[in-house]
Amino acid sequence: ALQGSQNIKCLAVPDALAQWNDSSPSCSVPCGGNLTERKGTILSPGFPDPYQNSLNCLWKITVPEGAGIQIQVISFATEHNWDSLEVFDGGDITATMLGSFSGTTVPNLLNSSSNQLYLHFYSD
Repeated sequence: ALQGSQNIKCLAVPDALAQWNDSSPSCSVPCGGNLTERKGTILSPGFPDPYQNSLNCLWKITVPEGAGIQIQVISFATEHNWDSLEVFDGGDITATMLGSFSGTTVPNLLNSSSNQLYLHFYSD
């Protein structure tokens, strides 16, 4: 999510360095959310910086009935045996777990058997 002004201008200040007319915008990556788009990207909170300790992030992905979900993992690295991503084949943690992933080991593709996936990322 964008934080700060969407439009900023560089102002010339007499006898000084130039400055912005408003605060510099920054992007923040949310820790979890409800995703409904057919395509998208999930990033670790704080990306591109390393994720923080003590996170408990939940993403629920829901697409139209009759459709499935495929997650392609581009890059994955957590603190092995301490921080994990759990993937559930349904709308919550009571669904069948497709896997719990830690370190750098995760399948390139994860497929749902329904129109929902639930992801739980936590760090110590």
